[in-house]
Amino acid sequence: MSARLGITRDDRCYLCGRKATETHHLMNGVAYRKKSDQDGLTIRLCRDCHARIHFDPHLQKAMKQEAQRIYELTHTHDEWMQRYHKNYLEDEYDTDREDN
Repeated sequence: MSARLGITRDDRCYLCGRKATETHHLMNGVAYRKKSDQDGLTIRLCRDCHARIHFDPHLQKAMKQEAQRIYELTHTHDEWMQRYHKNYLEDEYDTDREDN
């Protein structure tokens, strides 16, 4: 299964649109890198944006939220939790529960 992120060409940075030179795994770390590849949860970035994403916790969280949203288009929330063990959309799920 591959839930490719974004509608950008592989040669363009996902964040700024400049020439992409590097691949970033949205679900990073030893435990999740391979799963991120398998699930298509990678984005192409230019060198500057790749450096920025590693040092900006807000941007990291936003990208993990986007990854979860994309994954859950074709999988259940429970499948996400079994695979990645963290709900990055917790605030959205809390709001959904309050509305019901």
